[in-house]
Amino acid sequence: MASGVNALVDQLEAAGVAFVPGLSLVELRDAEELFGFVFPPDLAELLRARLPDRLTRQDRNGSFVNWRRCLHSREAEKEARTRLGAPLEGVLFDIEANSFWLPDWGEKPDTRSERERVCRERLRGAPTLIPVFSHRFIPATPSEAGNPVFSVHQTDIILYGNSLADYFHHEFGGASSAGAAPGAKRIEFWSELVDLNG
Repeated sequence: MASGVNALVDQLEAAGVAFVPGLSLVELRDAEELFGFVFPPDLAELLRARLPDRLTRQDRNGSFVNWRRCLHSREAEKEARTRLGAPLEGVLFDIEANSFWLPDWGEKPDTRSERERVCRERLRGAPTLIPVFSHRFIPATPSEAGNPVFSVHQTDIILYGNSLADYFHHEFGGASSAGAAPGAKRIEFWSELVDLNG
């Protein structure tokens, strides 16, 4: 699938994405150990081939995580951990600020600490969402190629691509970003929020 990755890199470079050399296998494994997840194979393949680093065009906002930098900089690691924690923090925010509560969570507790405890417990089994670009995330599990990419803003979660390549095509290929075709893989909890926003 190397030719597919090369074509994807070419497309992203044409859209203003600057790359640095890809992660070595040791760096990839070190990043996975540091953050406690495994990159899905298609994302791992891209990160090994070339590491998206920054945007060169001024007509777009957003950033990538430089996973190599995270291995050598406490500041970069902290920033990545903040982005990894953003989906959970967004749900917690909406529970308090926007009365969010899923019916299958049972009766909504009276205290903030108990609401947070229930939320954290319910999300413990949900796949970790890995930041790809800006507030676009791909689930770490299932550990297979073809996981969907979500746009995540608190509990406003939208399907942005049926796969990593599909997402990059929509985000950086000039096509409409939202509204990926039906048939995306179902992801525990996160797909349910997509349905609620659908």
